[in-house]
Amino acid sequence: MEKSKKMVLNSIDPMSAAKVLAVMGVVWGLLITVLALLGVAITSYMGRLYQGFGMMGLGTYEIILLPILYGIVGFISGYVGAWLYNYVVKFVGGVKVELK
Repeated sequence: MEKSKKMVLNSIDPMSAAKVLAVMGVVWGLLITVLALLGVAITSYMGRLYQGFGMMGLGTYEIILLPILYGIVGFISGYVGAWLYNYVVKFVGGVKVELK
């Protein structure tokens, strides 16, 4: 067995963190949109059955807009979060990670 090696994460490249979190945000936005559409479909169907309500909830623009907004928020939070980590690590030290 190889011995694991403990290292300290001293900095994070803000742009790489921003890109990763932007893609994760888009994926998360797509998932949220699909779940919201499912909820809208069920609610709309049940409303028509029992009270005659029309279609409620997300429109076409929101279906496209939500994943994009999640991606933008992911990008900004990834960049700011990495920058903040790099600033704070100077005072308190980095996160210890174990590589195998």
